[in-house]
Amino acid sequence: MAEEHKGFFRRITEWLGHIHLATWLWMLAVSIVNGGAVAYLTWWQWATQFGYVPIYLAALLAFAVSIWIINGFIWLRGQRRPSPARISFDYAHSLALEHITCGLDQENAENTLEIRPMFRNVANGPIKFNIEKMSTQIEDRIVTIEGINGVIPHGIQRTIIPNKGFSKKAYEQFKNRTNGTLEYDIVYGHPDDKPSRRTTSQIHIDIFKRQDDKGKPTVALNWIVRTVSDVSIP
Repeated sequence: MAEEHKGFFRRITEWLGHIHLATWLWMLAVSIVNGGAVAYLTWWQWATQFGYVPIYLAALLAFAVSIWIINGFIWLRGQRRPSPARISFDYAHSLALEHITCGLDQENAENTLEIRPMFRNVANGPIKFNIEKMSTQIEDRIVTIEGINGVIPHGIQRTIIPNKGFSKKAYEQFKNRTNGTLEYDIVYGHPDDKPSRRTTSQIHIDIFKRQDDKGKPTVALNWIVRTVSDVSIP
């Protein structure tokens, strides 16, 4: 229901924009007609007194008015909302995977080891994203999440915390040196529009179970991208 209201108000805004544009064009046409009439009367009066001099002045005036009209249309086009194709092009490959970390919580029996990708917004504007699916497989265990969404401002990094990972029992059964894969399917785009891009990737991860100087368990992680895709959504 909220989406329907949002779409309704968006259509009203678009209609008001069209009305504003039509009003501006009508005023422009009236101004051109009035200016042309004044210029013609002036030229006629001067032509009876000074011969061809008014012709040159009228041509110069017509040239100046043409330049003004062209500049007006260029400015108007720049003020209008960019097309979906332009938004999709501007936002291509803007949700950049920058790093992958892991969280280890020995006190949490249900979510002891958690894999957390970190993305950076490299677009010229904010990004709204929605994780349609993200799955992590280590050995024979798989954890899948979906439905995480949010907005990342321009130039900001955001860590995805899934709040769902591998249990303590699974973690203890993992080898001290093991590996797996991280896969995700994310749609994103400008916050005021529907998603315009889809990015998918498969990443190989290496997991190393270690202990720090005080004997406390820690986990190190290496990763490398196997495949990545970022395509426009029709």
